[in-house]
Amino acid sequence: MEAEFIGLIKGNREAIWLRGLFSELERLIQGPIPLIGDNKGAINTAYNPKYYNRTKYTLLKYQGVKESITKGNITITYIPIGEIPVNRLIKALTPAKHKQFLRLLNLFRPYKLQKGFAAN
Repeated sequence: MEAEFIGLIKGNREAIWLRGLFSELERLIQGPIPLIGDNKGAINTAYNPKYYNRTKYTLLKYQGVKESITKGNITITYIPIGEIPVNRLIKALTPAKHKQFLRLLNLFRPYKLQKGFAAN
């Protein structure tokens, strides 16, 4: 869980940086920046840092996520690992999973082979 929480911390830092960049460009970001995570424990810790005692050293070293949530700068949503599109770029996929991945990215267009053409 510690690695996932550190990932949320890094995502929070990027969200703060993006908000500052857009502010300098005079293009304010309306509302919180959404972050997603696949670990419920890390998300619960982000919303309530005293949720787990064993993360206290990580929380002392890396702070700011709770404050960003409280200020409304970010929101963190749980999405199961199988539904996160970027994970499909680094894992081997069966043909069915490949089609599902293409649908998630809005890249799937069913087609029919014409007579005389072979599928590769």
